Amino acid sequence: MLRTLIRNIVSNWMGYVVNAVVIFFLTPFVLHSLGDTRYGVWVLATGLTGYFGLLDLGFRAGTTQYLTRHLAQRDYDAVNRTASTSIAALSVCGLTVAVASVLICWLSPFIFTIPEGTVSEVRWCIAVVGISSAFQFVFAPFSAVFAATQRYDVANAMSIPLRLGIAAATYIALRLDCGLLGLCAVHGIGEGLGCLIRARVAHWILPELRISLRQAAWRDFRPILSYGFANSLIRGATTVKTYSSSLIIGLLMPLAALAPFNLAAGLVLQIDRLFAPMAIVFFPVATQLDAQGDRQKLKEMYFKVSRIFLCTAFAITIIGSIWAADFYRLWVGPEYVDGGQGTSVVVLFQILMAASTIQIGQKIGSQVLLGARAMRALTALTVTDALATLVLMVPLILALGLLGVALAALVPALVVRGVLFPIAVCRVVGTEPSNYFRAAYIRPCLVGAILAAPLLLLHHTIPVHGSWALLVLCGCLAATVSAPVLLWVGFDKDERRRLVVEPVRRVWISWNGTKMGDAPL
Repeated sequence: MLRTLIRNIVSNWMGYVVNAVVIFFLTPFVLHSLGDTRYGVWVLATGLTGYFGLLDLGFRAGTTQYLTRHLAQRDYDAVNRTASTSIAALSVCGLTVAVASVLICWLSPFIFTIPEGTVSEVRWCIAVVGISSAFQFVFAPFSAVFAATQRYDVANAMSIPLRLGIAAATYIALRLDCGLLGLCAVHGIGEGLGCLIRARVAHWILPELRISLRQAAWRDFRPILSYGFANSLIRGATTVKTYSSSLIIGLLMPLAALAPFNLAAGLVLQIDRLFAPMAIVFFPVATQLDAQGDRQKLKEMYFKVSRIFLCTAFAITIIGSIWAADFYRLWVGPEYVDGGQGTSVVVLFQILMAASTIQIGQKIGSQVLLGARAMRALTALTVTDALATLVLMVPLILALGLLGVALAALVPALVVRGVLFPIAVCRVVGTEPSNYFRAAYIRPCLVGAILAAPLLLLHHTIPVHGSWALLVLCGCLAATVSAPVLLWVGFDKDERRRLVVEPVRRVWISWNGTKMGDAPL
């Protein structure tokens, strides 16, 4: 199991790195090519796809859950019935999404504050992005096969070249002055091609897969929908929390205000996605442990992985907050750092990153609750978090502008994700919350306390002065300072051996054909 986890985590990380590099280089190019207003339109249109995802009523998540369970039992007839039923149901959802996108694109001038001369572009952008999302609905069950078979490595082997191809096509389209519509067309065609490729490869990794509408059955539809409906409430609340900021900013502020906020929120999202490749691979593991009734291993997994996530997130948050101004000044220009257009993007980033750090610590908790089918608790917590964010956001944005949006994300994260979430997961795994708080929170706080002073000293000692080379040097030095602290304070002896010493030893042997010394790290 450990080998499969490491393989999937490494492959997901590779996909993450490629995506992060693409976003790093493309974002300033797209921003300056389109301008703040059209870039805001792009952010708004892509944000709407998150809401379109709610129309599947959680059927995609339910499909993954039951495919995983049927494969664990080697019941291939049930696998094929589940996949076929899912295709039939999600095709109806896809048609609904297509109709909804056309309706929204027509009504968009009456809903949003759209500058004159861009109404046609906004409408076409929403229509293209929406129809692309509809196409992805139909092919979603094939993507579920990769998660159910724990072949994230194969999924990333396909997605990485596709992502690079879309990035190259985006660059060419904008260089040729194709504008916002060209950007939409590139992404729509690229995502559609990806769906077709995933469908073909899904049959390769699961030869027993047979899709036929004749196999679609009501008896399979009901349990998938039952699980999926609860999951849709969870995902709906998450979507509201993630995308409501863009929607509310678009409704209450000029669309150009989306540019600085998205620069901050987008970087936070990329840091959050650093942990997503690790967290997601624990869902099938949690499902298997729950099916076997092994609550002790579920508890150990929750405690240890939460602690490691939090320790790493604390270090990244401190490093990011200290060098954020230097990074943004080099990346997109000083006008976004100095706050000339409102709240500084650095301040927004620091507040949103603090909220994200708390949520990162509970990523594994979400997988445990999903795998154990504790949907009521997960739904209640996620909905509470989203509603609290939404309720706070409207008055705070009216009073404080973009700063209020960031604060509206931080407060619920502290209360719901930081306190209430661990209490609920501890009930599921059968332990006292106090045990979790001691096991998962003490070491991360120590990591943060130890790292703060030397990293601030490093920032003061080596001023970046507008140089990418110096910023990269500072980043490497900060990582060098942080690594031993994470290793010795964040990890225990057994984790250092299993997660660091043994993998390094195996790599050394494979390269050199000789054994390394047994000196512990």
